[in-house]
Amino acid sequence: MDHHTGFTYLHLMTSLNSEQMMAAKEMYGQIAQTYGVSVCGYRADNGRFADKEWRQDCDEQCQSLTFCGVGAHHQNGIAKKRICDLCEGARTSLLHAMQ
Repeated sequence: MDHHTGFTYLHLMTSLNSEQMMAAKEMYGQIAQTYGVSVCGYRADNGRFADKEWRQDCDEQCQSLTFCGVGAHHQNGIAKKRICDLCEGARTSLLHAMQ
């Protein structure tokens, strides 16, 4: 999610391995380029984003990578809220489809 514009990109991942994370990162970069935006950096949690492959790719593309502090909702609250809204919307759509 882009904090400045609110643009959200969803990428289907069937597992959380580094290969699929890198594919999602590449697709996000390509979509951003179609709108004339270059990704300058990422703010992430210390989960899969701390992997060697992710950090190395950020270095190769001259992108900054900063990590949120534990419990620092002021740093990642917007993204967490967007994820929650998307999950609730998907759940609601599935429930309506089942009826």
